[in-house]
Amino acid sequence: MRTPRKADLITVAVSVLFAAVGLAVSPSPAHAAPSCAPSNPTGSYFDGFWHNNAAYPQYNWEGASAYIKVWYPGTCSGGFRPWTNAWVMIAPSSTQSGGVGHAQAGYVRDVLPNGTEQFVTFGEFANDANGDGVINTSSPSEWTRIYWQNAVSGTAPAYRVLWNASTGRLNASYNGTVFATSQFNPYNSAWRQPFSPQFMGETKYQTGNMPGVTGARVNFTALGAQRASDHALVSMSCSMSASNQNTTLWGLQASSCTAFDIWQK
Repeated sequence: MRTPRKADLITVAVSVLFAAVGLAVSPSPAHAAPSCAPSNPTGSYFDGFWHNNAAYPQYNWEGASAYIKVWYPGTCSGGFRPWTNAWVMIAPSSTQSGGVGHAQAGYVRDVLPNGTEQFVTFGEFANDANGDGVINTSSPSEWTRIYWQNAVSGTAPAYRVLWNASTGRLNASYNGTVFATSQFNPYNSAWRQPFSPQFMGETKYQTGNMPGVTGARVNFTALGAQRASDHALVSMSCSMSASNQNTTLWGLQASSCTAFDIWQK
């Protein structure tokens, strides 16, 4: 997976403002398995929602939470399996440009350097510690990714990234069990406040497979955010914008301010 990935969200042209129930992307006929070959554009491509700090500056969040349905992503034509994932994230203000950092928890279908495929829970933390505008993925002080236990299709665990007032660090958790901790305090970093909760599916290729299919969508439910004023986890505000970077292949539909689905059409 390319890093830093999350700052890309602030440059995406947003077509829908999430302000009410019933946001949807029009359905289309079923498609054959996409090619998503290595020659296709590669980077980070998204399907989901992010808190729009510019439109809703009154909210001050410091963590993110959601129950995410786990479904193994489909296979591209020819059996190719590029990485794809689904996650919750807290990031610097969406008004801040550049690769400053992010913190996330979710599940990923990934291929290790030795060619072994894995489908696991993961946490990832990034912070531009030296202020050069680039996340150094070889520096533990700027970037860490933790692979945890296997992801189980059909389950819907709670994935959370919450700030710990006692330690000043961000904790990634799975059903309440903390499995990864950030190497930095976002309040003592280059992150611009207030922070932005984000909830996404993500693929390496714009023609790649999002998790879920029409008959078994990936449900994001009970979307929550951690309030900075008292560190309480509360329901997410109706203050998010949509990002679907391939409406032909990927579905995105919200049923409320705190629930939506993504899937491969």
